[in-house]
Amino acid sequence: MTARARVVASSRATARVVRAVRTNASEGARTMTRRTRTRAMTTRSVTSETETVAETVLASRERAKTTALGAVGALTWATNAEAANAATNALGQLSGLDPEGAKAASAVLGPLFAVSTILFIVRIVMTWYPSVPYTKLPWVVAYAPTEPLLKPTRAMIPPVGGVDVSPIVWVMTISFMNEILLGKQGLLVLLSNKQLGG
Repeated sequence: MTARARVVASSRATARVVRAVRTNASEGARTMTRRTRTRAMTTRSVTSETETVAETVLASRERAKTTALGAVGALTWATNAEAANAATNALGQLSGLDPEGAKAASAVLGPLFAVSTILFIVRIVMTWYPSVPYTKLPWVVAYAPTEPLLKPTRAMIPPVGGVDVSPIVWVMTISFMNEILLGKQGLLVLLSNKQLGG
């Protein structure tokens, strides 16, 4: 074999090797691309599933929040509606009350509403600390008078997210009754000033 034939044969062999390397590299790259695509699809799938789970959890939280707020709103409305009905019924009875009787009722109800509000606010704070010993002083001072009212309220409105909202409902109810009876335009104030029913 001549030198020229050897160079040509060597060139052809080199070209075959280069083609084989390129082919293998190409196949390797395709394989890596397939693996990367598979991993990316798996990652997208997991991400999609995670997003779906997260959306489901958020939707559940929103539903629970909406339900809880709806329950609180419904109870507040019902309590306020009952209070309004009671106030309307009381108006009929109050019209027979003289101004001195209205002043006496205001003198009793004002401090009663103030003390009740303070006791229920203490109960709200007590719900933040569940390990408080309710049967020992000073906690029993707030616990004993408020628990008979909170127990049935708690039965109607269960705790929301582990937080007892029944004292909040009672603070709102007492504030509403205080405003209806003892506010600037309250029934007892107007009656004591002889502006109502006379």
